[in-house]
Amino acid sequence: MILCRCWETFLIILVVYSAWVSPFEFGFIRKPTGALAAVDNVVNAFFAVDIILTFFVAYLDRMTYLLEDDPKRIAWRYTTSWFVLDVASTIPSEFARKILPPNLRSYGFFNMLRLWRLRRVSSLFARYVNNGVCVLSAVYLYMRLMLCCMIINLCSAIYHYFVLLLKRLANVFT
Repeated sequence: MILCRCWETFLIILVVYSAWVSPFEFGFIRKPTGALAAVDNVVNAFFAVDIILTFFVAYLDRMTYLLEDDPKRIAWRYTTSWFVLDVASTIPSEFARKILPPNLRSYGFFNMLRLWRLRRVSSLFARYVNNGVCVLSAVYLYMRLMLCCMIINLCSAIYHYFVLLLKRLANVFT
């Protein structure tokens, strides 16, 4: 149980990294290179490991309130819910750019799929609130504030991206 909590906490740190870096990469980087690309791929690898581990984690059945530990039911539930988007958000952007047609090779699109990982933080805090854990209320509020800051940064990065795009278009037509 403690190992599971440590893994979730580590993944939350990686989610915060993804949520912080992705908007800036979307707005200002055409193609990932160097250390930033390497770190992004390491983060993607940890989330790929988490996808595999999710197939072995029991869940609470909402109808019976029993812990479901049947591997087939766990796999079925995961593949019919979050699996596709989890895999899509873990695909390295360099690989996606190589296999997709030219009109779909936008680095920003695959980069923004990483924000799907924010769902993990939201579901973790929802579980804490549902269990009545009040000790974490300060942490919960802090993380919500951080999430709001990340969303503001995302909007700012998108705004700056479009301003740069408009400037480039203006230069093309002059």
